[in-house]
Amino acid sequence: MAREDLAAAKPYYQMVHVVLASNVANGNLPMGTRLQTSAVADRLGVSRPPVKRALDLLALDSVITALDTQGDIVGAAPREGVPACTNPHRLALDLPEALGKNLGQASWERIFEAVEAEVLNFIPFDIFLVGGRHR
Repeated sequence: MAREDLAAAKPYYQMVHVVLASNVANGNLPMGTRLQTSAVADRLGVSRPPVKRALDLLALDSVITALDTQGDIVGAAPREGVPACTNPHRLALDLPEALGKNLGQASWERIFEAVEAEVLNFIPFDIFLVGGRHR
């Protein structure tokens, strides 16, 4: 199985967890970077729930620390004050194609073609009136 296929087979929260952990490890997400769920979700092109779950796992792994205020911080919490939030779009992150290919699309647009194809597969090849009789 190709690396992309393996990544696509994982749930989004696991993909996000791996991506964020590897970006912290390689220095793309430096220590002290403040992360907000909505900004990370926007950067990765996924919804907030998988990002929130991934951030919770990273906190359990002690990769990030939850702040008393909104957000998390890479590494340990600062002794004083709250760091400014970093725009994740300005960070050069290593992202797999599986996360970035639907960037900017609404979730219904991502599945529309697949749903349309499935519906068309089940339509009988005849003319019917909705709520009426066969002509």
